[in-house]
Amino acid sequence: MERCYIIREVRDETSDQYFSYISAYLLSSIGLSWNHIVDVFVLVFLMALAVYIHSP
Repeated sequence: MERCYIIREVRDETSDQYFSYISAYLLSSIGLSWNHIVDVFVLVFLMALAVYIHSP
């Protein structure tokens, strides 16, 4: 018995998976200190990466 299916919509959920993965690092970066320049760069880099991955 053969069945035919019509695909109506295709969604790319890869970016949502990446965003969920990186959000764990963003949450852990809450404890970073604004007094150390390296911590500031790490936080900015992680936020930029999350925005890049989550944007269409």
